[in-house]
Amino acid sequence: MVGKVLWVERSSLLYHTGVTLAEAMTGYLVANVMAIGLAILFLYMPWTEQFATPYMVMLKKSVRHHRRPAHHHAGTTPAPKVIIVVLVSFFPILAKRGKRPQVS
Repeated sequence: MVGKVLWVERSSLLYHTGVTLAEAMTGYLVANVMAIGLAILFLYMPWTEQFATPYMVMLKKSVRHHRRPAHHHAGTTPAPKVIIVVLVSFFPILAKRGKRPQVS
């Protein structure tokens, strides 16, 4: 029965899989650009890291405690789902990019 439904709905499933993949990849791309940009900024202007760190910690904590399914707020636009992917992906990417030797 499941196989039959999958076969009948295959075009719809493929379409929605593509949409979801595009939203996820867009969010991941935006997170990478933001994280790498901030890592470069922090490297060349160290004072910006001290300024931004408290705000990033607040944002990370709020993301961790307020995770809800994206469809509760998403409506029909992809923006909220992309934002969720950005917020979930941003901090690990920034942490990896930010590991650098301290310049004396």
